[in-house]
Amino acid sequence: MGASLAFCLLGKPALNKLNARPDPVVAVYLNRRNKKGKVMADSHPYISGPGNIAQMVVQLRNSFPATVTSDTVKRLGLASNNESYVINALQFVGVIDPDGKKTKEAADVFSHHKDEDFFASFKELVLKAYSDLFELHGDKAWTLDEDTLITFFRRADQTSVAIGKRQAGTFKVFAAL
Repeated sequence: MGASLAFCLLGKPALNKLNARPDPVVAVYLNRRNKKGKVMADSHPYISGPGNIAQMVVQLRNSFPATVTSDTVKRLGLASNNESYVINALQFVGVIDPDGKKTKEAADVFSHHKDEDFFASFKELVLKAYSDLFELHGDKAWTLDEDTLITFFRRADQTSVAIGKRQAGTFKVFAAL
């Protein structure tokens, strides 16, 4: 772990050499906590084509595989060369765990047949994942304009304009589900 920690402290993500996923021990050092003590990711997710996330959620509603990996996203023909961004976004909102398995919360959400029940439950996942945004803006967060969202994400994560726009787009897709 020493090498991973040193690697992490230099500002680069520490990866488990066997499976190229973040080292769970080192991830503790990388994460921040919200007011309720929940570990939060270093930054909010983003992708250049956030519509791919919506398509993936639709696919998961139809058929949720035992494990969702970058290969799963690739086989579905979604997010070409951006599969890991879809996986990261799904992990961020709590649909899948770091091993790509459906979370307990997601099992409940994705078991709803009626659209209105699914959407109401999915919003709870989004509310929990983006708790820092909702703590600051309350229920208005669902309908914030793009500039306000970009400003929030840039300040929260110290990102560039381009990444802030992508983070805002990703949130808007989740908010619309």
